[in-house]
Amino acid sequence: MSRTPYPTHAQDLAFVLFDWLKVHEVAARDAYSGAGIDELEMILSEATRFARDVVWPTNAVGDREGCRFEDGRVTTPAPFKALYARYLEAGWMALTAAERYGGANLPHSFGIAVGEVLQGANIAFGPYPGL
Repeated sequence: MSRTPYPTHAQDLAFVLFDWLKVHEVAARDAYSGAGIDELEMILSEATRFARDVVWPTNAVGDREGCRFEDGRVTTPAPFKALYARYLEAGWMALTAAERYGGANLPHSFGIAVGEVLQGANIAFGPYPGL
């Protein structure tokens, strides 16, 4: 577990997403889910909480242990398997996917911002969902 506090910049992201990009107006269009600003703010808040409480505590361990390739097998840092399962269970992989595929059908700009929050909490874990 990292001893340093989780560095959040949720206020800056909220400003860019809602005041500047007006992502809630994009989400309201027919091509997307219709999610309003309240729902999007809640998702961003939950992403920040998940990053702080679930992802961030695995940061130092991921750096310390790293991945290992031994006898033809790759071993990941100890907490990464459980972290990946929680990441999937929480639906973070599916924010921008179409509803027919189990996604939330949100704009990609919003998905990128949420991804930055989650991956920024543990950069060593960051590529795992994309693999």
